[in-house]
Amino acid sequence: MARLSFCTDEHVPHAFVSALESNGFSVVTAAGEHGQDTVDEELLAWCGDSDRVLVTNDRDFVELDEQVNHAGLVIYTSQAISPSDFARAIRRVDRQFGAKEMRDVLVWLDQWL
Repeated sequence: MARLSFCTDEHVPHAFVSALESNGFSVVTAAGEHGQDTVDEELLAWCGDSDRVLVTNDRDFVELDEQVNHAGLVIYTSQAISPSDFARAIRRVDRQFGAKEMRDVLVWLDQWL
């Protein structure tokens, strides 16, 4: 099973992006791909078209989960997660879901810590 690829929105700290990259994941940032202040619906749709799971701590995406086709959505709520715990939880999600199984699925990362 191929590893998941990710896009992080503007709310995800750079330390988390670095943790994912150091664990061998392909990661792009919303700001790097689209500039600052991306529109949530457009970003989620782009992730779907690009086969990238969106990682965010912005709860606005919960509502969009049902409205926009996407490649997967990972939301974390705890601001106290360390980068290593974050990467460990993402690895668990990656082992559980392939790209096909992750399509249009919302995962609460806090449950995978």
